Parts: sequence; C-alpha cells; structure tokens
Amino acid sequence: MKILFVCTGNTCRSPMAEAIAKYVFGAKSAHGFGSAGISAYPAEEMSPNAQNALKKLNVPFSSHSAIRLSAELLGEYDLILTMTASQCEIINSSKARTLCGFTGSGRDIPDPFGGSQADYDRCAKDILKAIKLLRKKIVEA
Repeated sequence: MKILFVCTGNTCRSPMAEAIAKYVFGAKSAHGFGSAGISAYPAEEMSPNAQNALKKLNVPFSSHSAIRLSAELLGEYDLILTMTASQCEIINSSKARTLCGFTGSGRDIPDPFGGSQADYDRCAKDILKAIKLLRKKIVEA
C-alpha cells in the first residue's frame, strides 16, 4: 500500500508524517510513503522547527523539497491522509481521510506554522501517536 500524507505547504506536518511513518513502519516495510501540500511552493525545504522536532524524537529524515498536490500524484497512492478535515474536503477523493479520523485518534493535527518550537514538538508527538495507530491498523489488522 502506498500512503500519501497531505498538509497545506508540505514544509512541516506532511513531511514530518512521512518521516515518522518510514521510521515507525521500518525500512523493510512493504508500504510506501510520500507527502505533498495543497498549496505547496515546489522545492521549499522542511522548516527548521519541523526538523528539530524530528531530531528530538530521534526520527531520521532526509532532505526534503515541497511537492504540490496534483491529480496525477493522487492517482499514484492507495490512501491519502490529510492533517485536517478541511484538507480532506478540498481533495474530495474516495481515497482521502484525515489521519486522526482514519486511525481513531480523533482530531485534526493543528498547523504549527508560525508557532514556537514547542508547537512543532507537540505536532510531531501528535503525528507519532497517530502513525503508531496507523501501523497497528494496517499491519496488525
């Protein structure tokens, strides 16, 4: 299964979700992961605060360049997981669900953009919790 994580700009939440999923599912996972942004500016890097949040969780990540969501990209993935309900509505695809709704963790992942490092850290921890539930739902089902 190929899973695409989607947020607004593809510089914080969705690239963190992609990195965390790769970490939680492991290198030998049969699942593929990607990320994109509904309003991304191509080639923007992951925000430094997002990188720091991943480092604090000991989640490895590689260089990242933002990707704008497109119909072609949606077609490449089996499941689209957004950070908010409004993003899911914008995508309007039968393959799209919110990350927290799909995993049963219940709420949107708030955008830390413009916030403090603590906001990014909290966001990363929320994503980690949801990804662990995602793994349990997909792998252990």
